[in-house]
Formats: sequence, structure tokens, C-alpha cells
Amino acid sequence: MQKNIPLDPPDDFGAMPSVGQIITGLTGETVLITGGEPLHRAAWSRDSVLPAHASRPYRFGPPEALRAADGTVPFWWLYLAPIADVTVWEARFCLNDVTRPGTFYIDPAAERDGLIATLSFPRDLRLWNLNGEASSRLGIYDHLSSPDYDWCQEFGARMHEAILQIDGQSRPDGFLYPSRRLRGSAAIALTSEAVESMRAQVSSQHQRFADHLVYERLRDHPLRVPPPLS
Repeated sequence: MQKNIPLDPPDDFGAMPSVGQIITGLTGETVLITGGEPLHRAAWSRDSVLPAHASRPYRFGPPEALRAADGTVPFWWLYLAPIADVTVWEARFCLNDVTRPGTFYIDPAAERDGLIATLSFPRDLRLWNLNGEASSRLGIYDHLSSPDYDWCQEFGARMHEAILQIDGQSRPDGFLYPSRRLRGSAAIALTSEAVESMRAQVSSQHQRFADHLVYERLRDHPLRVPPPLS
């Protein structure tokens, strides 16, 4: 059974809007992704291109407080992006080594196992837009790009609760948010409910990251360095 998310933000989460404030702030802030338009996803295996469940909570959760005793969670998010480059950085196929500032490296595991998938959905996707003024009005723009995953996962739980409170055709399928790892670019989080409602009709194809044009460009970049020694 899904646990209810309290409408009032907890004291230990700064700048956390309530579910009601999220609904008020994002009403009218909607973008549409046309059905059939290709979206991209970086995945570590074929099974995770369109997973049946999320093995890890990732950026927007759900938080551990919502995990049942048997390990199941009440919802999860499918992470996508309009351009493949965003997925590569969001999935951390590419990383930075703090001991070598001004450089990046490609994760050897991503070179070996990483996939770049292209997915097409059978209908238009309605997304709440956190890339615009709404996140500023809600006072959360900086928090969305914060390394504080506890805040982001609590916010993700509230976003999910807010989405479920919208009825019928107006219900968002997820939200658009600013990529933390590729500034100025958009990323997408789709609700697990939306994914399940379309799963049988989703078209997907994938290729190895090491064979993708994004990899070729990054591999030959002058700022690329070898991975750090283990």
C-alpha cells in the first residue's frame, strides 16, 4: 500500500514545497512531447532500457522511508532526455576526477557495457515543466541541481503525490527538469504509472555506447584523461 506524503514540508528539508504548492505552481506549466518523437536513455544493460522496476532509487527517489519491508517501492521514475548527450552525463558514463581538475574520463564499465537507447512512445507525453519560471517561483531551482539526494528524493515523492492528484487527461506523465550534469539541457522523469500504461506499445532500439557518435566525440576530446587507478 502506498504511504501518504504529508502536505506540510518536514522541518529538516529546507525550501521543500508542499504537494498543494507544487500543484498550484505547476498548473499551466506543461510541455508536450509529441507521440513517436525519439527520446534517449543511457542504460547499463538491456534489461534496464525499459525496466520492470527500479533497482535503485536514483535522483528523485522514492526515499527509503517509502520502501516496504520486502524491498518494493510504491513508484519509480524512468529517466530520459531529448538528446543523447544528456543521458551520457546524467547516467555518469562520463565522470570527473577531483584530483585532475579541468578534465573528464569515461567510465570503463560504460565503455564495456553501456548502451544508448532510443525510445518512442505511442502517445503525446504531458510533462510538468521545472525548467522555467515555475521552479523559481517555488524557490527550488538551486535545490534541483543540488548533490543532496535526500532533498531531491523527498521532492520526487511530493511530485509523484501531486501528479496522482490530477485527474483525467490533465494528469502529467512526469516532469521536465534541468540536467545537473549538463548545464542548460533538459532531462525527463516519467512516472512508473505512465510507463506501465504504455509499456506494450513503446518502441525501443539501442546500440553500444562505445559505438555511438557521442562516445566517438568524447573519446577524442583533448580534455579526456584515462580513468583513475582503482
